[in-house]
Amino acid sequence: MPFELSSQPRGLMALLGAKQMGTAPKDLADQVVGVIDLVQFYTLNIRETATATQITPAVGGNVFTGTSLVVPAGEAWIVHSYNVESQTAAGEAIDLCCAITLAGLGQMMSVGDYVAATGATQNARPWAQASPLVAGPGATFGFNVRSLTLTPDVFGWLTFSRIRV
Repeated sequence: MPFELSSQPRGLMALLGAKQMGTAPKDLADQVVGVIDLVQFYTLNIRETATATQITPAVGGNVFTGTSLVVPAGEAWIVHSYNVESQTAAGEAIDLCCAITLAGLGQMMSVGDYVAATGATQNARPWAQASPLVAGPGATFGFNVRSLTLTPDVFGWLTFSRIRV
């Protein structure tokens, strides 16, 4: 039977993750049950890696050539990590981050921090979340470029588990 909280036990709401929209609940169940996300265990033996071909980048949203980083119809990908790498030579520079276009969104959405590279190979910070992203059919992985000097090479790869939908 739920009981009414007359005062907030310090740290309990943060520990339980019980706040919704910044507001603590007025009632709390008399039992606290933990939840464990089992996706990482279910998908451990079916992980795949996809790589993208090099392209010539431009300022703004970029998608890789080919279909290696596009979720096909009838599938969803549970994305565990995504990375973009630039290989810059002398005089070349790029400021980029990982990005994704979800079906129906219509624009590249940044999923990570921008990283600047000049004159040496530089990885954009790998995008890896505590909980994997589920990308549905038509989702496209690419990258956003904030600034660019000349045309450095850019490559991408991601680790994912393929499921049928």
